[in-house]
Amino acid sequence: LEAYQIRPASPTAQQLYEEGRRCEVEGHFTPAFEGYQKAANKGHVKANTCAGVLLIQGKGVSVDKQGALAYFLSAAEGGDARAMYNAGRMYEKGDGIVEDRDQALLWYQKAADAGNQEARKKCETLQRVSCGL
Repeated sequence: LEAYQIRPASPTAQQLYEEGRRCEVEGHFTPAFEGYQKAANKGHVKANTCAGVLLIQGKGVSVDKQGALAYFLSAAEGGDARAMYNAGRMYEKGDGIVEDRDQALLWYQKAADAGNQEARKKCETLQRVSCGL
């Protein structure tokens, strides 16, 4: 009879994201990262951004700037404006990666186009600097 028992469905990406969010709010960063990571692996865009933030901050995990950028780029490709901004900031500052003003401007512009006001300001600043103004 055991072979015919109904197995519980595996959690959805949204459920994993929500569990990660709950853990993060409660200050349990390691399980939060694990939840975000599992949700991201199932294609949850915002979970990629959240996992990247925890990696940058070293909350519940060791700081991993390259890993954070990978999560941000994945989320950015999925349309997340916050991730686009975060990727732009990392490229602008050379934060754990090689500084690249062109990539910074590219991601800030994408974030601005997606409605991120901070990114719009960064675009204007970087364009003025590039033009020597």
